Amino acid sequence: MNIAFWETGSDTQQNANYVKGQLPVPTRTRHDVRSSGIVSLNPDDELLLSSLQALLAGASLKRRMMISQLISDTSSRLNAGRPIVEVDELDDVISLNAISTLQWMPVLQDGEILVAANGHCSSFRYSRVMHDFLNRLSTGQHVNIADMSRKQDPSLNDDLLRVTASLAQWGAL
Repeated sequence: MNIAFWETGSDTQQNANYVKGQLPVPTRTRHDVRSSGIVSLNPDDELLLSSLQALLAGASLKRRMMISQLISDTSSRLNAGRPIVEVDELDDVISLNAISTLQWMPVLQDGEILVAANGHCSSFRYSRVMHDFLNRLSTGQHVNIADMSRKQDPSLNDDLLRVTASLAQWGAL
């Protein structure tokens, strides 16, 4: 059996559809269209504008766009994660497997980093060590987790192990 995939999806269109779905479309209100003089936006457009401003003011739209892009890009635009892998034990030395894509986006204002591989995405606490760790993996280097974690404080060790466990479950290691 041969299966072929064509990339026809548009991340931008999906985000535009999401934004459209978040905006209210009120029933048409009546306002005086025959008076001369200074005017302002009609009530329907005022509601639409304030809803759009609220949507843009929060970080949730940008975060949603970031997660959507990471999932799409690391799944070769299929927008579906590879099956989760059962992991009993992590190896001391790990590396990114050849068929996986690893990407991340720091969200510095929130102190987090979004990490994605093979169509899966999760949020972790940001640190420069985490960034360097991901960079080493993405460039094909072998990383000795045991050596790396001995040099860090315990909370950072937990973060590195959580990311490593997630990457292993996503089939990226």
